[in-house]
Amino acid sequence: CKAKRMGKKLFITNQSDTTTIHVSDPPTPTLKLLSPWSEVFKNEDLGFSCEVSSPEWTFTWSRDETTLQKDSLVILN
Repeated sequence: CKAKRMGKKLFITNQSDTTTIHVSDPPTPTLKLLSPWSEVFKNEDLGFSCEVSSPEWTFTWSRDETTLQKDSLVILN
């Protein structure tokens, strides 16, 4: 930054040192059910998608703490 004071005499400061800041605000993922039905029956396949509003994210699906696959879509049966 730089400061200036006006009055009878003008004062101007030197430029301050620069600094770097890192902002971290990850987007919230959206889980979507890929079926038009809200009720499913045993032994039916069920598809989900996970979406994030910005690119370059990877996805990991888990069931009972076991990794199923690494993709934005998963089909559970």
